Amino acid sequence: MTEELEPTMESERLATLGSYQVMDDARRNAFDRITRLVADIFAAPVASISLIEKDRELFRSAVGLAETDADRKSSLCGGMVDSHESLVIEDASVDPRFSNNPLVSGGPAIRFYAGAPLIAPNGMVLGALWFADTVPRCSITANQLDQLKTMADIVMSELELSREIRLREQAQKNAAIDRSNLDLTLALSDIASFRTDLETGKIEWGGAYMKIWGEDAGEALTQVEDAFARIHPEDRESVTEAMSAAAAPGENMKRVSGSYCPRARFAGSRATATISKQTGGRP
Repeated sequence: MTEELEPTMESERLATLGSYQVMDDARRNAFDRITRLVADIFAAPVASISLIEKDRELFRSAVGLAETDADRKSSLCGGMVDSHESLVIEDASVDPRFSNNPLVSGGPAIRFYAGAPLIAPNGMVLGALWFADTVPRCSITANQLDQLKTMADIVMSELELSREIRLREQAQKNAAIDRSNLDLTLALSDIASFRTDLETGKIEWGGAYMKIWGEDAGEALTQVEDAFARIHPEDRESVTEAMSAAAAPGENMKRVSGSYCPRARFAGSRATATISKQTGGRP
């Protein structure tokens, strides 16, 4: 049994589900532990973390189920997508809503069922954490249902953590690619770049830095104070102030101009630098 959401809401729900990219993920150890724990706590032969796709219910991690998915129309937890409420069925075989369900009339011949919805931070229900028995039961206590809801929240926390790790890894990968492309572009030009950690004072050079700062810059200028010695005296104070301002709480970046190249052939040349923080607020 499943309910149909308004099309716009269903589109948003499916987009939310897709953002977790968990449909075919082989790394399911954390979910398997939770499913086995639910089966043990409630002495149930069947348990599952189910995710509701457009046309199917995916048993993301399951105990006691031979199949890996089922038609969404026969999903016992499908109604939670709309209701946002937990569902308890004492005997599905005599409940007209579920008696003809393939999971009830066929294998695994479910009779008792209890499920708690998996609710994303934006309020969309992605599926359910549920367990079932092949014999009827006299409901469950309020405390037991609260336990099931708590474990459903843990499942969502695991999904959120997995997504955050994936997004962070992708962001780091993109940043590395951008950095590599920038270094290559600068290396083919007459532009120098450097990255400075304002906490350690360490400098990383890039681009055509040897043309401007000297062929020994990569080895000789590894600390901020070393580089400052080669900045035009008239600009040292403004650069120092700009770097200090960028390091201040609430400040993201500072742009300054000056004659950063002390060598005679570059005398009078001007340069612009942007000083910014890394992700997390570190300069």
